[in-house]
Amino acid sequence: MPLLDLGSVAFRPFQLHIFCRGTFLSWRSLRTTGNMVGPALSTKAPETGTTVNHIHDYFALHPCFDYKPGNCFIQEFRRLARKKNWQGDEWKRERRELGRAMIEQFGLICGKDAGDLRSWQNLCSALGVSPIPSTIAKCREILNSLHVNLVDFIHRPKPDEPVQTFKDEVALSEYTLRTGRTFPREDVPERSLLECLLRHILKPSKTRGLTPKRNQTKRRPRKVNA
Repeated sequence: MPLLDLGSVAFRPFQLHIFCRGTFLSWRSLRTTGNMVGPALSTKAPETGTTVNHIHDYFALHPCFDYKPGNCFIQEFRRLARKKNWQGDEWKRERRELGRAMIEQFGLICGKDAGDLRSWQNLCSALGVSPIPSTIAKCREILNSLHVNLVDFIHRPKPDEPVQTFKDEVALSEYTLRTGRTFPREDVPERSLLECLLRHILKPSKTRGLTPKRNQTKRRPRKVNA
């Protein structure tokens, strides 16, 4: 197919191209999953001198929206949905797109390789576990006993900034439902680092996931802003 040379950009006829805040996306770079169409989020490591943020990339797809990255991205999504008047299936589709960006961003922060001990140890460190476990099995056991809101965890401006933890699943559920800061479950890989932090928000339990006291690792005390 011949190319049409328009300045510094060449186009193929009848091929959709999209420009978003300095980002060039071709329709061929978009990925379709079921009835969900959205940008294929990169899993490659960022180039030197660049900063990748999949949450920001999602909002960049809506250049007419005045995205405020200092606000929680769930709050910003609600504002975007009102501006776009999303309802029903359209709202669900966009919410799932944001959910995919959340999953990618978690992987960027903590890693995606469930077989990498260092990734597990980094996650334990980020949640204040001390001493840091020396095996993946022990890391998983400890993390299964912790309760943290994943939206808050991802939204932290700095990786070493403490995040609030909750005494049990019930307390986490109450906070999550009150704030609406829910995390998607459907696209989270099984046996992944992220999966071990998922909790039953709609049907919480005060005892689910508790680590036996004889094996429990202490957490470093941390100050958390209310």
